[in-house]
Amino acid sequence: MSTFARAFSKKDTWFTEQSVTSNFGASPILEVWAKWNPFVKTKQRSRMLIEFDLPSLSSDIITLGKYPDPRTDSTVTAYMYMRNAQHGQSQATNFTLDVFPLTATWAEGFGIDNDKFSNTGFANALSATNTTAWDYDRGGTGGQVYMGWDNGNYDSNSASMFFENGQEDLKVDVTNYFMAYLNYSS
Repeated sequence: MSTFARAFSKKDTWFTEQSVTSNFGASPILEVWAKWNPFVKTKQRSRMLIEFDLPSLSSDIITLGKYPDPRTDSTVTAYMYMRNAQHGQSQATNFTLDVFPLTATWAEGFGIDNDKFSNTGFANALSATNTTAWDYDRGGTGGQVYMGWDNGNYDSNSASMFFENGQEDLKVDVTNYFMAYLNYSS
């Protein structure tokens, strides 16, 4: 008999290079995309951030023994699932979405206007909070460096999924990350 445990998100947001000070923390849908901007002749990406409620789940595993521990039971796996929101806009195909842990503190924000980008706030493409810019690394700047896409520097706890038709739901194996989290939390 299989045992399932879930950790739900406790905050989420998304933001874009198209409007670097905009925030979409109150948006009911998280958007991730890369669009070509002919004016600046570059791709402008959006990124989403999700913080999961892991402390209670780790307590159920480590302290209460309610669920098997993936650090000691190789049959235990952890996955992150996200459902695709169908829409009528052009849909990208044949792309890979990279998912990786972010350990920085960030603000969810209250923005919702993804048509005119009128809601500014944090987190955004430049800053994690109203007092903290995204970290700088190897001469790069801004959120793209902290989140790793510019240099392809992903740690061993990252995950990727290839989307053939763009309509698939996201399902990535995050077992390595979750085991590292359990080691840290214990």
